[in-house]
Amino acid sequence: MLKKKKLIFLFIFNLIFYNFALGVENYIVAKVNNKIITKIDVLTESNFLKLLNPNLISISDDEIFEISKTTLIREKIKEIELSNILNQIDISNDVYEKFIEANYLRYGFKDIKEFHQKMNEANIDLDKLKYKISIEAIWNQLIFSKYSSKIKIDEKKLREDILKKNKKIKKTFFLYEIVYDVSQTSEKQKKFDVISQDILRDGIETAALKHSLSNTNKIGGKIGWIEESSLNKNIKAEILKLEINQHTKPIQIPGGFIILYLQDKKETFEEVDINKEFENLVNIKTNQQLNQFSNIYFQKIKKNVVINEI
Repeated sequence: MLKKKKLIFLFIFNLIFYNFALGVENYIVAKVNNKIITKIDVLTESNFLKLLNPNLISISDDEIFEISKTTLIREKIKEIELSNILNQIDISNDVYEKFIEANYLRYGFKDIKEFHQKMNEANIDLDKLKYKISIEAIWNQLIFSKYSSKIKIDEKKLREDILKKNKKIKKTFFLYEIVYDVSQTSEKQKKFDVISQDILRDGIETAALKHSLSNTNKIGGKIGWIEESSLNKNIKAEILKLEINQHTKPIQIPGGFIILYLQDKKETFEEVDINKEFENLVNIKTNQQLNQFSNIYFQKIKKNVVINEI
């Protein structure tokens, strides 16, 4: 009995010391079903997002807090769904490292060692980080297994389009996205106005973190360089109207609406490697459709989750 009391005392003492060391009073800020999110969870998420998006340092602590809480709520919803399907949410070290290389190293990290070093400096526990990334990676696998058979790509037309532009000017656009949904169509303009104001005031990356439902939201909505030929007809028409640092009006897509922001554009004159170009375009169009399916599925399961923000 004495030994048990001693262990309890040590646990409580360590918990108090941990909170004291952080200089933070910890408390529950939200519940997603039976999953809780604490203030320290949110502050840790804030550190993580700041590492991916240095521009976040320009906005207020309160706004960063709300953004971080929202991303954690989304993460908990995915975690709950995966827990209903799997006995354990975990990926191998090999998959973990490949996921980091594919998704995070391009945002200012030299290699995985530096990525982990920066996480440590930001007081982010590496075991918890692996669990977070496991949720992300397994969610992507789930979406692929559910919807890969529904992906539609006209490969014949793609090849024809590539052949037409051989040795011609290639236009590419550096794009950001904000994907959102509204419960009623009448709210579309109101939501768009709020997003537009946030883009103007805080920049596209912060606005994407606050509002976007896309998988790119954690990296500020960044899509990167996209070739003109990989855009569908309606989206291409809207992009071509933009000047640099402008964004489109809401474009309807499966599962909601998308706003695209043009950060840069360029034209190059080069001979096209048909096979390489074809493979690249297939990958882009596949990812575009999978992201749309991911948003649709997320909105579907969200309806069955009880969210209480405290």
